[in-house]
Amino acid sequence: MNLTLLIIGVLLVVGLVLMMVQYTKLTRFKNKVEESWKGIEAQLKRRYDLLPDLIETVKPHAKHEKTVFEKIVSTQNQAISAGNVMDQAFAENNLSQSIKSLFALSEDYPKLKASEDFRKVQQELSDIEDDIQLAQRHYNTVVQENNTYVEKVPGILIAGPLGFGRFDFFELG
Repeated sequence: MNLTLLIIGVLLVVGLVLMMVQYTKLTRFKNKVEESWKGIEAQLKRRYDLLPDLIETVKPHAKHEKTVFEKIVSTQNQAISAGNVMDQAFAENNLSQSIKSLFALSEDYPKLKASEDFRKVQQELSDIEDDIQLAQRHYNTVVQENNTYVEKVPGILIAGPLGFGRFDFFELG
């Protein structure tokens, strides 16, 4: 009887220790995903902060393109207010399309295309886009690690009951 209780007690302690180890590992994955998402948010904010400068640089050369400017502001507002990763990706893709349409305008306005301010803002935006892609790749790598862990043993047995799960990938077009 005492040996049975001792074995049960040891198994419970071992089980509890294993649960704590898994909880710690799942928490580490979750924190890494959240931290890498903040990296994406920081790069997106840099782009949001640059867009008013871009619009102000283009406006004097393309005053009749008000709908393009309004579209950028509208899609930027949608991106800023996105509630989750999937909505954010959708909104960011729309914003990117709006920005591309603004850059396409430069072909119709030779003075704009030749403007040093325009080229500078265009280069800065290009650098930010590269940084967004780097942050996106890092985030998606961390999400992949998390999702793989919670889909295999022992994660699959512990993640759900402890409130952990999969994260969505951030896909830009």
